[in-house]
Amino acid sequence: MLRVLYSLTLYLTFPIWAVWMLRRAKARNQQPDWRQRFGHYDNIPAKTKPRIWFHAVSVGEVMAAKPIIEQFRQLKPNFEIVVSCTTTTGFCLADQSKHADILIYFPIDLPHVCKRAMKTVQPDIVAILETEIWFNFLHYAKKQFAAAAIVNGRISDRSFADAVRVRWFYKKVFRLLDACLMQTETDAKRARFFGAKAEIIGNSKYDVQLPQQGELDWNAALDLKEGEPLVVFGSIRGEEEENLTLDAIANIQCKVLFAPRHIERAEQILSKAQARNLSAGRFSLGETDARLVILDQIGLLSSAYSRASAAVIGGGFAPLGGQNIIEPLSAGCPVICGPHMHNFRQPFEEGVRTGAVLAAADSAQIARHVQQLLADPARQRAMGEAGRRLVEQHRGSAKKYALRLAALANSPDSKKQGVSEKPMR
Repeated sequence: MLRVLYSLTLYLTFPIWAVWMLRRAKARNQQPDWRQRFGHYDNIPAKTKPRIWFHAVSVGEVMAAKPIIEQFRQLKPNFEIVVSCTTTTGFCLADQSKHADILIYFPIDLPHVCKRAMKTVQPDIVAILETEIWFNFLHYAKKQFAAAAIVNGRISDRSFADAVRVRWFYKKVFRLLDACLMQTETDAKRARFFGAKAEIIGNSKYDVQLPQQGELDWNAALDLKEGEPLVVFGSIRGEEEENLTLDAIANIQCKVLFAPRHIERAEQILSKAQARNLSAGRFSLGETDARLVILDQIGLLSSAYSRASAAVIGGGFAPLGGQNIIEPLSAGCPVICGPHMHNFRQPFEEGVRTGAVLAAADSAQIARHVQQLLADPARQRAMGEAGRRLVEQHRGSAKKYALRLAALANSPDSKKQGVSEKPMR
């Protein structure tokens, strides 16, 4: 009955949230395949082998999924890998990464849409990255006799506070999961609050292998001399952070690579930089002789950290939860970020404690930290080594996730739906 009421609410409010989705996509200059989002998949062949469906909402989840998929392929080479994304940026990155056999957009959580999607994909396992759980999607996954699991699970402070208010709803949804494999003890406790049998595995983002430095010569790409300092401002998110970080850059005398979280903001950032009398240009247009180069292409940021003297990571200067600091730490790059890092609490707190991360509350502190690092190469090296050690200590989660998914594939329940049987009706 609860799922029926939930679905009825979605149908009745469709004009409201459909317009919101369209406006949001337009504002972010995203063009998802709306036919696929309504469960029409013309690119999925007839099923001839077992399938696992990984759902990775956007860029961060796609990155977290990659090492798990690589490990799962080694354990279960006979499985076909389906990857779905919600955002265009996530879809483009997954397409570039080439780790999916079949790449699709995630279906909207209407019952007839999810039923159609499940009949077409026919997964034996559904693996959802972090905690992107949808009632109808999971319901029809179980109708398909698919095992369902959360992997690299995370429940943010804000999401948990919101979900607690409707605990009765989320208890029903979590019952549809066969496994909740979480990043930390805090995440596991929150999942258990809703009745889940949660396990602590770790964060698979520690297992992401950064592109080799030689794959893109950043010296040539940015007109840098050998040894010339470069500061990367990565995943800067929202207008408040744009203003704060650009104010800091105005007081930093070196080359800057500026990567916004949403690349459609590039033109607005360019205007803001020019208003501050900063020499600025767009990477995609070859305007790399400027002092500030806006990185407006997907899939390149992670490789830049290996060349950087320091990285200023966004998402935490405003109360947004933070962005991925593990990538620059893995590259041996000193990290500066804001204090609001609750979505990356564990690497942030350990990074500060071990001396790999510096916290900054405002533009003046950012500029001061950068200036001090540029003036002290020995400190740069020490922070970089501390970051590498931190990441190395936490590697190995991806294989553990893959082993648990492989165990689900071997469970008796997974054999209820074989490739020779008819799909769900």
